[in-house]
Amino acid sequence: MPRNNEYNNFGTQPDTPFNYTVSPSTPINSVSDDVTPGVYRPTQVSGESGSRDTEVYDQISVDGEQIRPVVGWLVCIQGPCRGKDFRLHTERNYIGRDNASVDISIPDTKISRDNPAIQIAYDPVGRGFYVAACTGAKQNSYFNGRLLMSEREMQVGDIIKLGETELMFVPFCGEKFDWGENA
Repeated sequence: MPRNNEYNNFGTQPDTPFNYTVSPSTPINSVSDDVTPGVYRPTQVSGESGSRDTEVYDQISVDGEQIRPVVGWLVCIQGPCRGKDFRLHTERNYIGRDNASVDISIPDTKISRDNPAIQIAYDPVGRGFYVAACTGAKQNSYFNGRLLMSEREMQVGDIIKLGETELMFVPFCGEKFDWGENA
């Protein structure tokens, strides 16, 4: 029987031996040689005026490897990589083509290689997702059929179009689950 602080990658108690052990630890930006498998590394984030500080869990250790937990996915529904999914991780995710500065590379020749086209961020304090065009992007990006010029909040099923590629948004974290809530 798992302990109360063990959860699998779906946020539920595991039926299999593979699981995450969740417990607060030292902030990720502190220097430490002690990496405990399965331990979150929280970062302190100040809340809005009058609210308490919030710990944001931007990395987790699984089997001794530091990873950024998955918070959602983009699924390609049209374009050169139709049927492929792309993981969204904590913090900002830069999306573009064949560029060292992107987290998600889309193999679409209509997307510029020069700069990331868009960025998607998960806000663990407000538990929301946001998309915005990147500064320096060379081509237009579209969000639900409308030109993306400023930050927009995302909802399940939203469509992002870059070049000839259309990506559908599928959140994992949000109102019902967040990596930091069970720490």
